Amino acid sequence: MATARTPESRPTWIRLSAGGKLSDPEQLPRTPGSYLLLVALLRDTRLPVGRLGICTLPRGFYAYCGSAFGTGGIRGRLARHLREGLPLHWHIDFLLRYARPIALAFREGDPSLECVWSQALGRLPNASFPARGFGASDCRRHCPSHLVLLSGTDAPARHPASPRPEAHACGTGRRAKERTCAEGWQAVKEALLPLLETSPHGA
Repeated sequence: MATARTPESRPTWIRLSAGGKLSDPEQLPRTPGSYLLLVALLRDTRLPVGRLGICTLPRGFYAYCGSAFGTGGIRGRLARHLREGLPLHWHIDFLLRYARPIALAFREGDPSLECVWSQALGRLPNASFPARGFGASDCRRHCPSHLVLLSGTDAPARHPASPRPEAHACGTGRRAKERTCAEGWQAVKEALLPLLETSPHGA
């Protein structure tokens, strides 16, 4: 008899392939929960984002916080975000036409933590919300955005690593991009992990 899967209380991190793909979608649960997408925008970009209009985003590392409580749960939502060629629906879908997904994190279960996470990340030194309303059109907690620019942020004191300046653009050339993105995502992960792990449910 199969044992029921117990949702993790701490977020699960998955690093994506060099092409921003999931090596195995089975890694993601079909249960509802909250997720974070870490992406690298390689250059300053002006992009149209549906009814939100034109957003001007500086290059750097971004964290997008979302929730998946519909059909398919976390797997369905993230698999759709990372699949190319589909109609643009959510705000993050517009950004992913220009940005490179590097990693993702998720935590199963209620309640939604997208507001808790985005507000916590926004309090990091030098973090900012460059696109007001992004991913937060129906936010009841009045979040400025669920997209947080993390480049240049100082990691918490107990996690001194922070993205190197040259990692903000993920280098130049294929190998340099792969190397600096890898270094950058690991540093950002170290900075974000304590915040995501200590974010109280429903706070």
